Formats: sequence, structure tokens, C-alpha cells
Amino acid sequence: MVRKVGEVDFLVDDYNDLSVVPIEIKSGSDESNFRALPKLDGSDWTLESPKILHPNIRESWTDAINFVMTSTNEEFISGLDTYFDKQSLIDYYIFIYLICGLDGMGKNQVFTTYDGTKWYAEPYDLDSTFGLFYNGTKFIPATYKHQEDYESGKKVGGNLLYIRLSELFDKEIRARYIQLREVLNTDYVANRFKEYIRKIPYQLYEQESVVF
Repeated sequence: MVRKVGEVDFLVDDYNDLSVVPIEIKSGSDESNFRALPKLDGSDWTLESPKILHPNIRESWTDAINFVMTSTNEEFISGLDTYFDKQSLIDYYIFIYLICGLDGMGKNQVFTTYDGTKWYAEPYDLDSTFGLFYNGTKFIPATYKHQEDYESGKKVGGNLLYIRLSELFDKEIRARYIQLREVLNTDYVANRFKEYIRKIPYQLYEQESVVF
């Protein structure tokens, strides 16, 4: 089954109530960076599906963020997989760095849960990637540092979830990157873009240039 959320189609398992919590808020917020508990009232994290926020989902997401904020290093290492799917966090971390996702650790985050307990990270709203400014008018300087100069790094010191992940699961992140190195390289990524571009008739690019 597919539930349409705005302009995005989310696949929903018929036997599981998939809750989607996407973030679309002012950049540099404590809530988006896992440094303050969520309100879930439309001012910070917003539940997209289902329409009604179940108390169990509110409690689960609050507990997950509280865990990031308050756990000791030992507790974070041993308990992370209780609240988050660790593999999805590692893959997301690598992916956002690969594409230079300007706001992928700030205001544009999506976490999903299938059981109301464990949350999975997934990409969302990729308009500011590969150095391109969100409206396509310019490229950011190549000297920008992630997260310091990106959305999540402004004012509040960066996304605490991914800071702790990178510090405490460094070996796992490095191992996963090495495992994916065959596809995480410039030639492979460039060729995939070229393949995609070739599928679109040139006339459509001309029409798009007139509009934008």
C-alpha cells in the first residue's frame, strides 16, 4: 500500500503501521540536532503518517532523542540499536557525506518505524546536494566543512546523533565505507548520472531551461 504525503509517496506495509517523522523546520534548531526533546506539535518534528499522532509514537520518539542527549558513551554503544537501526544510521551518515547534503543532518531528516520502537534513517528532500545551492543558483565553496558549515552545524554545534555515531562507531563506519567503496567513487557516481541523463530527451532539458 502507498500513502501519499505531500508530493512524496511512502510505501506502507499492510501489516505494519509505518510512522514517518520528517523534519521541516528552521535550520539550526536544537530539536533537529537531537539537543532538545521534540514537541511534535508542528513546530519541530512533524508526524506525516498516520495522520493522528499515537501517544506510543510520541513516547517512542521522545525516548529516542532523550537517549541521544543523556546516555553515557557506554550506554550509547550498547543501547543504540534499541532506539535506532544502527546500520541505517551508518549508511545515512556515509551517504550524506558522499552527496554533500547541505541540510541532510539539519532540517531535512526522515526517520521511520515499523514497530513503534526502533527508528530508521532515510534520505529526504535532496535539492541541496553535490554542492548545489537549494535553488540551483550557485555552488557552495569546496572548503565548506560538514557539519560545521552546513545547516546542522550552524549555531548549535551540529547533529548530536551523528556526532556521537561518528565518535563511538568510527570503526564500523570505516568498515562500511570500505565495503561500499566500489560504488562510492567519483567515476561510478558520475557514470550513473550520465546514464540517467541519457534517458531524458534533450528537448525536455531545453524546455526546463526556459522555465527555470
